[in-house]
Amino acid sequence: MRAIYKNEVATYFSTLIGYIVIAFLLLFAGIFTSYLCLKRASAHFEYVMANMTLVFLIVVPILTMRTFSEERKQKTEALLYSAPVTTTKIVFGKYLALLTVLAIPLAIISLIPLALGLFGRVYYLSSYVAIGGFFLLGAALLAVGMFISSLTDIQILAAGLTFVLLLVNYFLGVVAPMISTEAYVSLIALLVLSVAVGVVVALMVKNWIVGSAIAVIGAAVSTPTTLTKIFGLLTLLAVFTFG
Repeated sequence: MRAIYKNEVATYFSTLIGYIVIAFLLLFAGIFTSYLCLKRASAHFEYVMANMTLVFLIVVPILTMRTFSEERKQKTEALLYSAPVTTTKIVFGKYLALLTVLAIPLAIISLIPLALGLFGRVYYLSSYVAIGGFFLLGAALLAVGMFISSLTDIQILAAGLTFVLLLVNYFLGVVAPMISTEAYVSLIALLVLSVAVGVVVALMVKNWIVGSAIAVIGAAVSTPTTLTKIFGLLTLLAVFTFG
């Protein structure tokens, strides 16, 4: 696992991906700090981290799109799995490399509250709890991106689907109240959603039987109130993850 981890980290920094992600996070941290903490004279650095969650819509797809898609595209997947390590260690090696790339800019960002404290009052406890929560949220979303990358050998497709999924999750709290509670509208919406998910899965795994099965199962469990309940549960998840 250590060899896989080192190779993945080296790959991120032998290309521009690692540097772009770090620069992107630091740029937005600087922008939000300047506006919220300096211009508005706020002692709450946690507001900076709360606003930065939107950055994950760009960072996560960029970081995760190549984790497994590249292996499948270059036909090195079989060679990788034939190595004297378990599949679990392969996945964890790649995942820890992603966390390392995320942790580097956060380590730099963690110095900002200390710098602000030299010129005024800063709530250190809430600031560092927010930074820790931001890291945990990023870790969860990176896992989602890795999963999507493992389903296709097209990096752009993996990045696009990850972006769409995160975008839907981000704005779910706004969309859910707009869903009609009328039985026939919920039923139609759920059927359309089932078909759409089936098509996406079929394109990703290149197996229309699997995609059709998912669409049929989704349609079979459709009830007039199912969609509303699903959106309600997903809204709770969105509130929990993105605040």
